[in-house]
Amino acid sequence: YNTWYSKEELREIIHNVINKVKNLDQQNFEKYLKIVDISLK
Repeated sequence: YNTWYSKEELREIIHNVINKVKNLDQQNFEKYLKIVDISLK
C-alpha cells in the first residue's frame, strides 16, 4: 500500500465510511469490515 496513511489510520477511515452507509445490513457490514481488515494486514 503506497499511501500517506498508516494502515491503522486507513482501517479507521474505511470503518467510519462503512459505518455511515446506513443501508448496509449487519451481515454485509461485518463482511466488509473483515475484507478491509484482511486487505490491510
